[in-house]
Parts: sequence; C-alpha cells; structure tokens
Amino acid sequence: MSSIFRKISRKLKWSIVDALVKVGWRPKFIQSPGEVRILVFHGVCLESELFINGRFIHRTQLDHLLAELSRNFNILSLDTLVRGELNSSKLNILCTFDDGYKNNLILANPLFEKHRLPFTIFCNDVPYHLMDLIDICQYHQPEMLQKLISHFNIRTTVNDVKNYCKNLNGPEVQKYSEFLVENLRPEILEKSKNFWEVLTDEDLQLLAKNEHVSFGNHGALHLNYQTLSDDELVEDLRGVANRFARLNISVDAFAYPYGTYSASSISLIKKNGYKFLLSGDPDEKHPELMGRLTINPFISVQNQLIAIAKGHY
Repeated sequence: MSSIFRKISRKLKWSIVDALVKVGWRPKFIQSPGEVRILVFHGVCLESELFINGRFIHRTQLDHLLAELSRNFNILSLDTLVRGELNSSKLNILCTFDDGYKNNLILANPLFEKHRLPFTIFCNDVPYHLMDLIDICQYHQPEMLQKLISHFNIRTTVNDVKNYCKNLNGPEVQKYSEFLVENLRPEILEKSKNFWEVLTDEDLQLLAKNEHVSFGNHGALHLNYQTLSDDELVEDLRGVANRFARLNISVDAFAYPYGTYSASSISLIKKNGYKFLLSGDPDEKHPELMGRLTINPFISVQNQLIAIAKGHY
C-alpha cells in the first residue's frame, strides 16, 4: 500500500469516526491490559493561536484529551513505570513532553493538576530551538530562510532547510539559531513566544515542587544522536545532566532528540547513568528502548484515543 493511499485511507476513517460521534456513537477502546503506551507532546498554545508546526496542541484540546485518558486508561508517573507498577487490567499511559517549553508550565501544568495526572518533561539546555525559529520564519518572515542559506552558504533549498539542519553539529546549531534570533523582527518573536520560549532554571525549580511532575534528559542542543561521535554525545548528554545537578533535581531517563539513535549510543548513554531510554517508533532489534506515540493535533480527540489504544495511526 502506497504512503499516499494510506494517508487517504486514514483521513477517510477519521472523517467517518467524527461523523458517527456527532450522532451519539462512542468507540470502545481495546484496552490491551497490562501494556504500556508512552505519549509524546511538545508544546501547548492558546486557541487564538494558529498552528505554525505540527508539534503543538491547543489548550482546550489537551484538556479534553486528558479527561478522556483519565476516564479510559490507567495514567502512570515515570517512577511507577520504572518500578513496573502497572495496572494489569487496563492500558497504562505515560504522558511526556519534549523540548522543555515554558508553556508546559503556564498552559499544560494547570490542566494536569486539574485532572490530577502526572507527566514528564524532557529538557534541553538552550535558550531557543533552531527548528522552532525555522517554523516561525516560514510562517511570519519567510525571507529569513533564504538569508540564512546565503549567509552560511548552505547547500540546500528553503523547502528542505529543516531536514538539512537536523544533521548539524552543536556549534552550527548555535550559530544558525543566533543568526535567526538576531534577524527576526522583535514583534514577531514577541507574538510567537509560546512557540519558542523555554523553561528557565527558576521554572524548573517551581515545577519540581509538584509531585506529579518529573524530568528527563533530552540532550543539551537537541542534536541527531546518529551523527555524533562518542565524545560529542557525552558532552551533549552532560550539558543537561549538569543543569539538573545545579538545581538538585534527580534525572535518570533520556529521550532521544528526533527519536533517532544508534546501537552504540544506547550503551554509552546507559554507561552515563541513564536507566530508562525513550526513542521514536518501537524497534524489535533494541527492545531496551521504549517507543512513543506522538500526539496528532490535527485529529479529533476520539480519533486520537483510538490511535492510542491501537498504538499507531
């Protein structure tokens, strides 16, 4: 089955489900008793804000989703999952956030507190993410991407600049990010703060006071761990470890940036004290890695719940 046909088929199924829900039908979820499903969110934005990427979710949609997750499944904390304390009669869910956005504190945390649910934030150690700045450029100031390409003599096109930047090394990521921040118009940066502003050390200390919040390492500069040397990997890993150590926050879980990894990186990260490693899709060759399902903000909550129950879209 071609990828185009699969996309069309999925969209048709989602439309049918939404139509049935409007006339009162409610799907019955396959519980997969005792199994674990790890969900990955990123950022949360207000209903008045249009999506400028596919990683964020509107606050009201998150509120509805959390209510349904609590009603239908068993919600775990990271500690209970690591200890293996699972509900044998229900599907077990762990909610995670990547990239450490400030909106996790301002918009997401109150909703998790409202529903009395735990969640885990995997943090970096940067003042902003290059991918977010590229998204903002594409949506609000597209000419900046061509200036970035010209300024650094990058061998790529505007349409493919994000894929190119996923394989940059640390110094390149920092240089490109600083260039965009310095050249994006101040009013654009201000109105798009929800899409780039990250948690400060003070924010992390405030969140750490909540028993339902835990943290993990997501790599200091959000680099592709398939492309790093061992020394580069350890340096990037320790950037976040040192940050949490300064804040007296214990961390022993790691989530791969972009969900990409190499076999050698797994053993190296474990040697550095990480007991729980998360990737993207499950990999039979590396069962020690826990796969995750990325939340899709463009489908209804009912369709999202069906995908969560199945473990795929």
